[in-house]
Amino acid sequence: MKNRSQFNSFKSTALDKPLFMEDALIKNLQEKTGKTLEEWIAIVKESGTEKHKEIIEFLKTKHGLTFAFANLIALKAQSSDADSKEKSAEQIKVQSKGKLKSETGSFRQSIRQVKTG
Repeated sequence: MKNRSQFNSFKSTALDKPLFMEDALIKNLQEKTGKTLEEWIAIVKESGTEKHKEIIEFLKTKHGLTFAFANLIALKAQSSDADSKEKSAEQIKVQSKGKLKSETGSFRQSIRQVKTG
């Protein structure tokens, strides 16, 4: 049983490691590059580069960042875009729902008129 509890402890630590690494990267980003994560995201957005791989290449070649920093910034820049895209998608769903309801109502009225007419 002792081995199993050691395994569970290791598993928990191993799963948390990416979060610790991300936190460390974010913490060191400004110290190493002179810019905050938000400033880097703005630079990426201003560049017009959208694809993950292209963002990484842009940051590495134009700004001399390491892969780790460039990857972090690319992920965060895309997730901030994804958030706004999700909101737009939700608005479209709501608008479509309203149209579908009204179209269904019109369709039902047409059928009633045919049946009674």
